[in-house]
Amino acid sequence: MNTYYSELGRKFEGRTPIDTEGYYVLHRNEEISRSLTVPKGVPMITAARFVQALADGCGTIIRAFARRPENKDVYAFSLYADDHSGFLVYMNTEAGFQTALAAYGHDDPERIRALKYGQGDFEFQFRSEQMGEHGETIRLMERAAYRALDLNEDSDSGKDVSEPVAAIEAGIVDMGYQVLALRAVQRLIEDDAFAPLRTTADFIAYAATENDYFNYSIVMRKTIEPALFDALFPELGEYDRQYRRELESYRKLTVAEALDYWTEAADGSITASPYRYIKSEYEVFAQLAPFGSALAEASLPRLRRVAEQDDLVQDDRKKLFYYMECLHFCGGLTDGQREECRSIAALLEAKHGELREEARQLVRLANGEAS
Repeated sequence: MNTYYSELGRKFEGRTPIDTEGYYVLHRNEEISRSLTVPKGVPMITAARFVQALADGCGTIIRAFARRPENKDVYAFSLYADDHSGFLVYMNTEAGFQTALAAYGHDDPERIRALKYGQGDFEFQFRSEQMGEHGETIRLMERAAYRALDLNEDSDSGKDVSEPVAAIEAGIVDMGYQVLALRAVQRLIEDDAFAPLRTTADFIAYAATENDYFNYSIVMRKTIEPALFDALFPELGEYDRQYRRELESYRKLTVAEALDYWTEAADGSITASPYRYIKSEYEVFAQLAPFGSALAEASLPRLRRVAEQDDLVQDDRKKLFYYMECLHFCGGLTDGQREECRSIAALLEAKHGELREEARQLVRLANGEAS
């Protein structure tokens, strides 16, 4: 299974901090390096500065839109952060929605709601270039993140690079920017930044990722009041109720039984798969979290058995990622469990060189570092 959105969920829910040691340093010739310190005299982009730049940039867009004749019946604002470090601002009006509805011709209420809040069909879209001076901070991060894709722990970081132009906290580039998009929207709401807009009574502002299930189950609920969320998306409330009833069938399982149960659920192969209820991979592990240390105790032997195999097929790799993700939800590792993580990491390095990054993740877990 792909645990990307579980890791992202951990960061949105505060289980894993977005802080990461060090900085990505962007150089004049677009090269990237990683450093534990900020080069002397180089501007530094911190998480706080990035949130402020996002919020101020969005404010610039909002005020500019407020002067346009289309500023009428605005019902949604969204700050979208994709999986590749790009940002877009979306807004739509009732008139824009009616235009899209006429083009598609939907008559099913659920499909109409999906169209109304599907950002790809919003009439108004804005980029960092329209954020004024604040957009430069966003573009610096986007440039650094793009270059950082080719940088890993084996790279000869910092050798023969040109003059540095900016240093960005590593945690921002390493998925943290999506959490910071949420913080920026929360800042806009707190500052009443949407006041210049002529909004509808059910206006909503929210952050968004590429995954609709993740957005609806986690991100949007952090800036939309529960009563309004339920009114706008009544089918999701019904899914929530169905899902809670479904969970009752699993409450008495042992930790070993629960690990097996949720392995199948994560693959979408049984009735209680969270995807059926518009939830993301994060939900799988959130249901295992109450087992605490017992979850790690049950996961580590399974993880070792996978690592000991000579050849790993796709199903083996899925299990490996699954058991590794479980370790993030056990509430902290004991000293013995930390040592076992290091031992399994060494085993992965020795037998499966292509899983070097996974081995390093286990070591970081053992050391209590964010990942």
